[in-house]
Amino acid sequence: MSSPERIAVYGLSRAGCSVAGALSGAGHDVVAVWNRSDVGVPGPFADGACVLDSIHPGDADPTVILIAVSDDAIGEVAGQLARDAGTWLAGRETLVVHLSGCLSREVLSPVSECGAATGSLHPLRSFDQPIQDGSALRDVWCAVEDVAGDRLSALVKSCGGHPFPVNSGSKRDYHLAAAMSSNFLTALLGVAGERMARAGVDGELIPRIISDLVRGTLDNVVERGAAEALTGPIARGDIDVIEQHLATLEDDPEAQEAYRVLAGLTLSLAERAHPERRDLHERLRRRLCSS
Repeated sequence: MSSPERIAVYGLSRAGCSVAGALSGAGHDVVAVWNRSDVGVPGPFADGACVLDSIHPGDADPTVILIAVSDDAIGEVAGQLARDAGTWLAGRETLVVHLSGCLSREVLSPVSECGAATGSLHPLRSFDQPIQDGSALRDVWCAVEDVAGDRLSALVKSCGGHPFPVNSGSKRDYHLAAAMSSNFLTALLGVAGERMARAGVDGELIPRIISDLVRGTLDNVVERGAAEALTGPIARGDIDVIEQHLATLEDDPEAQEAYRVLAGLTLSLAERAHPERRDLHERLRRRLCSS
């Protein structure tokens, strides 16, 4: 690792505390924290970090400012930092980074106009609680907008993470993919678990059964691609089974509608994998679109 960075954390969110803990564990110095509410300094960097009274970094002299507030507050914090510390930022090599997966670094334009380098870092993992043992970025894929050479990527690598670049102009597509892969999957597994419970499956076994199935599916997708890995009644063209599924969901119109939409997307995959089954696919689509 090159010379350790001096980190200031603006916002003690779960993601912010976790990333700061990873940076601290990798040998970087968390020198200051600032939060919009009055809370203590958590985690393994509590002893060495000063609590800033204002947004101005002051004597803490950070080389990296990590903005870890909610998406709707990032622009506000960047604007306040530019107003209160714009002169301080000018002429320095300070890197200002936010943790949003959806917003690009452009939201930090107020500080870039003051001379700061800007970027974004979005770890592809869930932070349902702060991770303070230094492992938050270990073996984690992290989307980065790294305009300061490879400085941000180097930070991620120092924590054991795997940085990959995303285009600023299409970052929403990236975040949409992440949300569908994680958040929507969680919702689907919740519905699947409820249906298994209705079928009398032991509640303690359900998470294990479903997780093993999902892991096998993911392995197949990684190895063969989504279209070729597709199995099940839509891949087979089993209209009778699909009819039974839709009938079973009559008691839950919301889940039934979700089934129709997801089945339609699944059918599109099947059409790409097996264009020779066009007639069968058309019959399936007509059934999915019928009331």
